[in-house]
Amino acid sequence: MTPRETKTILMVEGDPTLRHSRDLLLSTLGIPIRVASDYKDVCLSDSGCFCLVTISLSPSQTEAAKVAELVRRRWPTARILLLGTLSAAIDDPLYDEIVDARFNPSALVEACQRLLGTSGADLGVRRER
Repeated sequence: MTPRETKTILMVEGDPTLRHSRDLLLSTLGIPIRVASDYKDVCLSDSGCFCLVTISLSPSQTEAAKVAELVRRRWPTARILLLGTLSAAIDDPLYDEIVDARFNPSALVEACQRLLGTSGADLGVRRER
């Protein structure tokens, strides 16, 4: 088993439409994805190894902060990527990077690649020009 095969991304997104589209987009990274819709779903997740957790900041940044705190406790080596516009609700040590709510799809993929320490070429991702 290669290191990439042991990686899993956890995507926390409450909006079903965004969850579906982001799942499709993140699948281009070639890494298994687990999906949770909220804090409760993350609590019920098994203790598998997540290398990256994406957390939507909407509708509640307070819940997003709770999810980030839980991730830091349960999976301390996981990188955390926040999706949205940040206010003062979340302390800086709780996340590794943030992509603004108005991001384009390539910005999300590129942020994931940076946090995973990979490039599009490493993952077989085709970059649009």
